[in-house]
Amino acid sequence: MHTIVLSLHVIGSGIMLGVVFTSLIIVMKKTLSQESVGILKKIQLFGTLGASWQVITGLILFFQEKGEFIESTLFWVKMGLFVLDGVIALLIIGRQIKKAESLRKGQTLNVSSVPLWAMTSLVIISTVIILGVFLMGAN
Repeated sequence: MHTIVLSLHVIGSGIMLGVVFTSLIIVMKKTLSQESVGILKKIQLFGTLGASWQVITGLILFFQEKGEFIESTLFWVKMGLFVLDGVIALLIIGRQIKKAESLRKGQTLNVSSVPLWAMTSLVIISTVIILGVFLMGAN
């Protein structure tokens, strides 16, 4: 059972990484058209599903090996980074996308700071994945 849940957790990591990377590519132009905003909204849905998937499978894994994880600094750093990425995604990037969505058709929105935040998110998610690999190797 542990291997199945771990495999599902890894798939969730892939979904998260794909969402962040794809979003970064879209916002690199620094202006968003209505079409780009629509695509980002769909991608956000997958990001939310991926994060939920990560939380559910992560909780199952945590309770299977609670003693090891509670005392692991790597685990708590990973959790902190996961939460930080969620804050960046929802409060910074998400708000910019909502602003762009509210524009009238045909207009674009300057989102010059979003690529920096998207790159930060990519680095954080990649670090979370790498820390997860180190954690599993430590077991």
